[in-house]
Amino acid sequence: MDVEREIDMLKDEIHTLKERLEDIKMECECKNWARTDGWLTKHHPSCPKYDLKGDAIKIITALVRGIESWASDEDGVHDDCWEAYQRAKCCIGEI
Repeated sequence: MDVEREIDMLKDEIHTLKERLEDIKMECECKNWARTDGWLTKHHPSCPKYDLKGDAIKIITALVRGIESWASDEDGVHDDCWEAYQRAKCCIGEI
């Protein structure tokens, strides 16, 4: 019975390793390159996964959410950043 249990455990481990291998194969080849050189996107321009616009929208959305979070703790969005905040919301399609 212990041998059968060990065989089942080994089969599970092999299955897990095969899944991880497939995940690794699906990862972008430029991942390591871009993480050191790319600050806006995680892919280099010749990569099929390169999406500068999409990555920029994610960053702008995060910035807008941060401003809104800060504004909810204060007296709203500060006058000095109101115009930039409105333009950022427009960029992400919220105005």
